[in-house]
Amino acid sequence: MSVKSAYNFMNIKVLRAFSCIIVMVVHLGQRMELQGTVRIFTDFGANGVYFFFCISGFLGYLSYEKCCNACIFWKKKLIRILPLVYIVLIYGFIYHFIILGELPPDSMHLYWLRYFFLLNSFIPAEGYWLNLYALWTIFVFVFFYLIMPLLFKSI
Repeated sequence: MSVKSAYNFMNIKVLRAFSCIIVMVVHLGQRMELQGTVRIFTDFGANGVYFFFCISGFLGYLSYEKCCNACIFWKKKLIRILPLVYIVLIYGFIYHFIILGELPPDSMHLYWLRYFFLLNSFIPAEGYWLNLYALWTIFVFVFFYLIMPLLFKSI
C-alpha cells in the first residue's frame, strides 16, 4: 500500500470515528432530555448511523479485497466483533440479574438469548429488550459480512 493510499484510508477511519461521535451526541441529547435548538442539533447525530454503515461497508469491501477468501474474512470479522458483544451481554446479565436481582419483562422469555445467537432482528421483542445496549447494529454488520463475498463477486 502506498503512502498516499494509507493516508486516504486513515482519513476514512477518522470519518468513521466522527460518525460514532455524532451518534453518541444524539443519544446524549435524548438521555439528557434536551429541548429546543440544542435538541435539534443533537438529533442531527442520528444521521451518523447511516454514515457509519456506509463507511464500514466500504472498509469491509477493502478488507475482503485484501484477503479474497471468505472463510478467512469471516473468521477475522467474527473474532473482532463477537467478543465485545458477549462482554456487553455479560455486563447486562450481571447488572440486571445479579446486582438488581431482577430481569426486565420479556413475553417470549428469551431475554439475552436473542442477542447471544444474533437473532434479535428475527425474534420480536418489546420494551427493554427491543434495543439491548444498541446491539441491534451487530446483526446488521454480521449479515453484511456474511454476504460480502457475494457482493464482492457482483461488483
